[in-house]
Amino acid sequence: MFPVKNRDIKKKDAEQEYRQLFHDFCDSLGQLYHRKENVELWSLHFDSLLKTYTSHIPAARTGMVVHDVSLYDHCRTTAALAASLYLYHSSKDDLNKSSILDGHTEKLLLVSGDFYGIQDFIFSAGGEMRHHRSKILRGRSFAVSLFTELAADMLCREIGLPFLAVIMNAAGKFHLIAPNTQDAMRAINSTETQINDWLFDISCGQSTMGITATPAATDEFTGSSFKALWQKHMSNMESRKCSRLDLNRYGGVVSGYLDRFNNELNSRLCPLCGKRPSSKEAENDKIIYRDTKGSACKICRDHVMLGTHLVKNKMLAVLDASSAPTNRTRLLCPIFDKYQVIFTDNPLEKEAAEKRLFKLWSINIDKDGTIPTGASAMLLNGYVPLYGPEDEHDDRLLSGKRSQEKTEEMIDLIKDKTPKTFAHIAAKALFVEVRDDDSTELKGTEAIGVFKADIDNLGAIFGCGLADNRFTISRIATLSRQLNNFFTVYLPHFLSTETAFQDVYTVFAGGDDLFLIGPWNRMAELALHLQDQFHNYVCKNDDIHFSAGITV
Repeated sequence: MFPVKNRDIKKKDAEQEYRQLFHDFCDSLGQLYHRKENVELWSLHFDSLLKTYTSHIPAARTGMVVHDVSLYDHCRTTAALAASLYLYHSSKDDLNKSSILDGHTEKLLLVSGDFYGIQDFIFSAGGEMRHHRSKILRGRSFAVSLFTELAADMLCREIGLPFLAVIMNAAGKFHLIAPNTQDAMRAINSTETQINDWLFDISCGQSTMGITATPAATDEFTGSSFKALWQKHMSNMESRKCSRLDLNRYGGVVSGYLDRFNNELNSRLCPLCGKRPSSKEAENDKIIYRDTKGSACKICRDHVMLGTHLVKNKMLAVLDASSAPTNRTRLLCPIFDKYQVIFTDNPLEKEAAEKRLFKLWSINIDKDGTIPTGASAMLLNGYVPLYGPEDEHDDRLLSGKRSQEKTEEMIDLIKDKTPKTFAHIAAKALFVEVRDDDSTELKGTEAIGVFKADIDNLGAIFGCGLADNRFTISRIATLSRQLNNFFTVYLPHFLSTETAFQDVYTVFAGGDDLFLIGPWNRMAELALHLQDQFHNYVCKNDDIHFSAGITV
């Protein structure tokens, strides 16, 4: 996935490479799930496979053009435009050549969703979550990715669009193309209201989602006109941020809040978040309280469940909440009251045939760095260090300045394929010193380092990085996806294979930023390595870089 310098390649060798790629694509095509059970679901798997094999193949467009758009992004944007134009002209009952070729009428909507309050949602303070801190952070980060993915899906379903209409989805934002019809506008407003009603209920107004729609003519998607359209749309999105919460709808006293508290539970207020009432459904939940009893709200229980099972299962299924099967790993609070999520290791063919299965995602990259096929590859899960047999004999995890009770607790936690706790990650900062008499002693400071980084001047990169006549929606999609791939494809593979950094924990990584936690004495070295690798990834362009900070 990293660019290499141009070199002389013989035509015969290039043809052989393409032939092998096509052969591998055909082999993988036969492995896709749900071809017989659900063609719509199969098409999502096909789209994922197409992205895997063609995202680095240039689109062979005609004319004197620079072949700098990937074949995948060219196909995806073409499909998005075609689907929306079909719905527009169908609604007008003018599916004829002259009407379709009219490029001046505002037939389309450029639609974007923006999840507000990501940092506050993930790092929400309050409550006592010491024993579950890593799982809750992992679960909250994953939940944000689910919210934007499923918000885009919900909007497409309400409008009647295929999910191929979504052009970009990363870093808490999604962009799609929709028909400019009254029905589409009603669907956008209705979807935004449903989403924010649910978000207000679970976050007490802390997090919301804004959906912005900008009308556009088809001619504005061509030539140098698209840049002005995009900048106008970005300005509309910024204006939408100024009214994140509809005070007419959500202002004042929260109706029924005090009535939700149950005095019969161990704790009326959720001890994990400290702001939501505990729920009877989450009382003494075995995912949180294995050997003890305790309370939790449904949202915190769901976040712990997500954080626990992300590293245990290969696939994630999204089902219709009204008819989803009972499963221990299901959500107690379905997303937007419409989407149920369960972890699975099988393709759920029965649910697919009954149209109850909306999505089936492979959520982890393979150990050898390849992207799995079969289901849609949705690499939402970052690298998480797991215990291995070697940790059972690592003195750094069992020694140090801690009580006997704490040491015994840590021994119990060392199990194969279990995520490491932050306490164990901190212990990895210690090193063994050999004395003159060949005895050993642990030295160093037992602490974690927090590493956060994001790409500098991202708006300027998108706004000024492409010339006006090359500023197109397909190029923006290519650029966005390639930047996202560094954090969602390269970074997890690097952390899982580089021995020096295998104890680094990913809180989130995607879009244009990352947040990592690891042994404090590894983080500076990791920062320098990622800086060098990102420099190589962007073809050593000195104008594209990221800023980072480390806290111990």
